[in-house]
Amino acid sequence: GILRLLCPGVDDRNLNALSFSVIGQCFHYHVGRAFMEGLVGREALAALDRDYLTDHITTFCLAALSPLSGPAKGSR
Repeated sequence: GILRLLCPGVDDRNLNALSFSVIGQCFHYHVGRAFMEGLVGREALAALDRDYLTDHITTFCLAALSPLSGPAKGSR
């Protein structure tokens, strides 16, 4: 998948954990909305709409993956 392309030197165990981290962020924002509304209020939560969260999660994940995106081991 896309994580394999972004992180060619990462083993399957870590790729699975990375995948679940991305999924977990999406799941968190979907399932935890009532809890988050209690923390920040309805208006602040409404500002975290789908477009904003898509950009945020993408930017956050790509930044986190950057150190892992070097060439595969043994490819040089």
